[in-house]
Amino acid sequence: MKHYLDYIDFSNGICSEEINNNFKRLQDQINIERLSVAGQGISSGLQLNIKDFDLNVSEGYVVGNTGEEVYIPSTTINIEKPILIAKEETLKVNKNNTVTLQEIPYATNRLMNSAQADSSEYGITLSLPNAYIEDLNLDIVTLENKTITINNPNNYETIVVSYYYVLRRLDIVFINKKNEIDYRIGTSSASPSIPELDKDEYLYILGYILVDGMALTAINKYNAIATIIQEFNSVRNVYTDSNNELYLCGTPFSAIKIINIVEPKNPKVGTFWYDESVNELKVWRKTDNYTFSETQRYLSENPNNPQIFTTIIKYLPNRQQLQVYINGEPVNRDYIIEGIDLNAEQINEGVYSKQFKINPKLFKLNKNTDVSYKIVRYDGYEEWVSVNNKNCVNCEERYIWTPEILENEVISHEHDLRNFYFDYKEQHNLFFVPNTNSIKILINQVPLHSDQFEEITLNDVFASEDAQQIQYLLKTYYGYKDDIDINDIHEEYENIGIGFRLAAPLDRTTNNYIEIQVTQRVYSNPISKRFQRSSTFVYSDIIEYNDKNNNDNIFLTNRSYRYKENQLELYINGLLQIKNKDYEEVCDKEEKLIGTLTDKFKLLKQLNNGDIISYRITYNVYSYDHVDQLFENFKDELDKLKAEVTNRLNKFDSINDDLQDKYQDINKALIDIKNLSNDVSNNYIRKNTELTVDNFPREVLTGVKAYIINQIMNIGSSPAAIQMSSDPNYSFSNNDLITVYNTKTNTILLKGQDYEIIDGGIRIKNNNSIMNSTLYVYGIKFKEV
Repeated sequence: MKHYLDYIDFSNGICSEEINNNFKRLQDQINIERLSVAGQGISSGLQLNIKDFDLNVSEGYVVGNTGEEVYIPSTTINIEKPILIAKEETLKVNKNNTVTLQEIPYATNRLMNSAQADSSEYGITLSLPNAYIEDLNLDIVTLENKTITINNPNNYETIVVSYYYVLRRLDIVFINKKNEIDYRIGTSSASPSIPELDKDEYLYILGYILVDGMALTAINKYNAIATIIQEFNSVRNVYTDSNNELYLCGTPFSAIKIINIVEPKNPKVGTFWYDESVNELKVWRKTDNYTFSETQRYLSENPNNPQIFTTIIKYLPNRQQLQVYINGEPVNRDYIIEGIDLNAEQINEGVYSKQFKINPKLFKLNKNTDVSYKIVRYDGYEEWVSVNNKNCVNCEERYIWTPEILENEVISHEHDLRNFYFDYKEQHNLFFVPNTNSIKILINQVPLHSDQFEEITLNDVFASEDAQQIQYLLKTYYGYKDDIDINDIHEEYENIGIGFRLAAPLDRTTNNYIEIQVTQRVYSNPISKRFQRSSTFVYSDIIEYNDKNNNDNIFLTNRSYRYKENQLELYINGLLQIKNKDYEEVCDKEEKLIGTLTDKFKLLKQLNNGDIISYRITYNVYSYDHVDQLFENFKDELDKLKAEVTNRLNKFDSINDDLQDKYQDINKALIDIKNLSNDVSNNYIRKNTELTVDNFPREVLTGVKAYIINQIMNIGSSPAAIQMSSDPNYSFSNNDLITVYNTKTNTILLKGQDYEIIDGGIRIKNNNSIMNSTLYVYGIKFKEV
């Protein structure tokens, strides 16, 4: 096949066949370039967007296996709601007239569980085991999750409950062989799988849709939702999405990292550098941060309340530092307006804010709603951190289940006082590596032996006898939204510890304190770099309690300690007190930042006179070798700034000299223009000046006869020759300028059409409009040379 255009000779005419052949070669070459540069696949568009259960696929283009580009129009698909599964159970009625179902019943509207729906949409039928006995008095009094309380006036011991329940489902959206958008429903299952497609059924898969009838919303309700869990519209070799994000083989270009062999001079966060001197891969990143959180109760009943909240510490708006929670669930960032106490310019300049707003147009708060916020701030320190450094140190994490926490979890989490699970969000720091003796369990400060408990790992979530029960508890109460999250964790870590199981359940009648200590080995860098030498100091003292000297149970320490850095330990009569339960640290500063020095604490329990309060403060003193380097770098930066300022001043002086020169040039040009204006006035005439003999130069006048023809003639009814003058000096020829004006019609006669010049005058031609009219003849006679 030719890769060049044919030369076309248009001198013999245009041949469409030759032009069409060239156009075809151009199109073929474009197709070849498409395939060679980016390959076949989706070239643009075809983005997925779900609103309720309507899936919209935007218009787009697909490149075929021969390089041709096919247009696919926008398509809207109605996603099938959760499929109802019928179930019938024969159950024993207890003394409270309640029965417990195996599954959570689902409403017939297919959008929510029955407990949230209207009674007409429960989809639950109560009957008796004996088909010959009917009792219309059986009905539902209350319904909560799996538990049904019935009206049972006849005290039946056994009833039959017919109801519906739902399972999750994975659907698939794809482009079929006809280049049309198609959709296939998956099978409902506790662990749904992707529907199978034969290779001859589809060209490209656009994405997977998860339909979950029991999705937990931000307001703690179970509703049906359809969500996109994976899109494949960027699998082409080279692809650019609607946000101008470049993808290479399905990977965002911004995610592709370059490893520098030579240390970059001005690295940015995320820059990689291979340090050959120590054979380590390093990344430039921020190393220090602190987290602050607080909960406020919303007490307003005003429906027009602006829902504005004030934070204790400041944060940078729109910098991912603020996260808001409602009743413990994270709120979509689109609902939050950050930095409402600042204007747009201040936000762009990085001014700190102390307010945020929950947009009442998008989310209305109810009275007594708990609104929490978390602020994560960095101290701005950045350095090279080793990626593959194998030097490790031990770090310890602790958590205590108090009797109050256990009592609450028995009710809210179906806790059996034997199996303890870590919350995916709040207790992520407790995850551990199994079979490495990483955890230590204490009950009422008594450590347990290894045969008195066992570890619960992700392998138990998938492969144990209680796998379904564990999955149910994790998804319902411990922040694991669905199986996808669990699978992601399992792929990231080969196996991971997520809890522990006691050999025997705890006694419900005993107040127990359960403590877990998790020892984790972490990379010593940047710890070893930032804290190259350290010393630990311990200070302790005692206070004898006297209610006469008490000031709201607030006590002073003889040494300062750092706020919320776990430096203070407190004992009363020799018993260790629990932080934030028996006592709390007190900071008088407006911004209660972690690490702020304070010398106060407050007891949260009443004491008797004579009780001994003992406290211990543990703190470290560090020697920063890199601080000197920081100041040295600071001096270098000042020198650079000084040089830059000097350079700018020199440039300003140079610009000033140039401006003075330009000013002189402009002043001279203005003088020249003024002189030129005077010269024009003296030597030229204006365009609206009447031309007279005085206006003409002598050179012109020497060639012009000082005679102007100006004569009025009356024309009769027949052609006539008009003799302008008998003086031969005034006879004229075709070279002279003659104008003949018809006063009757107000028109100028055309030479050659209405009249012609003859020797000594003009002849009027036969023209009805000229006959019987008055003509005004004028002109200029030029001297014959």
